[in-house]
Formats: sequence, C-alpha cells, structure tokens
Amino acid sequence: MKKYLYVIAALMFVVGCHKPTPSPEADRVESVATKYELSYEAQTIELKFDTNAEYSFEISDSWITHVEGSRSQSMKSYTARFMVEENVAKQERVAYIHILAGEAQHTVTIVQGAMPECMTLQLNHKNTKLTSPTWRGDVVTGNINWGDGTEQSYVEGASHGFSGAEQQTTFDMRGATGFKIERLDEITAIEIGVE
Repeated sequence: MKKYLYVIAALMFVVGCHKPTPSPEADRVESVATKYELSYEAQTIELKFDTNAEYSFEISDSWITHVEGSRSQSMKSYTARFMVEENVAKQERVAYIHILAGEAQHTVTIVQGAMPECMTLQLNHKNTKLTSPTWRGDVVTGNINWGDGTEQSYVEGASHGFSGAEQQTTFDMRGATGFKIERLDEITAIEIGVE
C-alpha cells in the first residue's frame, strides 16, 4: 500500500511540474495613421504599420494601387507605398485600405479632395516679354501655353520672350480665385473662362 502511495505522489509531482503550453499571441496590426487627407493631384503615400503576422492589403477602389513596401530589421515594422491617381471629379472621394494580418484587420481611410475649378486666361498681346499674372488662391497650379509652341508648368513670376508679333498666351490655372496683371501696355484682348 505504501508503494502505491509513493507512485501516486510521484505522479502528482510530475503532473504538478509540467509547464502549461503557452497560448499563441493574438494577431495584431497597428498603423501610425488611420486617415489621410490628400489634395486632388496624383501622388504617392507611405503607410507605416506594425504587425506580428503575415499581412496583405485589400483596397476598396481602383484609383489607389499598392506599388512597393519595405520591412525593418526587426521584421515587425513595415512601410507600404501606394499610388493615388489624380481626382478629376468636382467632388472629394473616399477609399479604404484594409491591412489584413492573420486574424487582425486595420482600416485606413483615404480622403482625396476634389479637383478645383480651372480658370483659363487668354491674352492676345504684342509684348516682347510677358510675365505671368499674379494668381490668388490657396494652392494654385497650372500650365502656360505661351503661344509660340512653348509650354511650361506654372511657377510664380514665370516670363517668356517674344518677337513682338501678335501672340496668344493661355494660362490654365487650377485653384485660382483671381489674378492681377501688372502691365496692360501691349495686351490687345483678354478672355476669361471658368470650368
């Protein structure tokens, strides 16, 4: 009988010393930002996030595409790059990037602003040098067609030289709310349009 008590005590000791198997850590994903507010222009955004699981992306709309990514040395921090197409609509748009990491999911909201109205200014002139008007607006972008076959993106203070013959220069400006022309000397006609 004593022998049986020793065997039972030994079994209890073995069972009591057995370490329980640790439960696996739950899948997690965390992002630095949950919302990006972008201008209407085409651009690349970087999405930084941490996860402890294999990951993938679901993108809710085709105007955003995943282009590349990188991992840190710890293999837990990631940076993914996404191309965002220009928004040519007159209203803002929203899309979602879902980061799927094992059983975890994190959603990042992308809000892209509407394309601002385009103000077109057409100047007929005989200038030998024409300087761009001063444009008013929060963010003004655009193109200049000088009328002699030369085109350029708008930069403040842009100017161009001419032979003095009649020319037609066109400014297509986005985000402009107004403009100021410093000198009207050789300008023979002004036409303004907004779309």
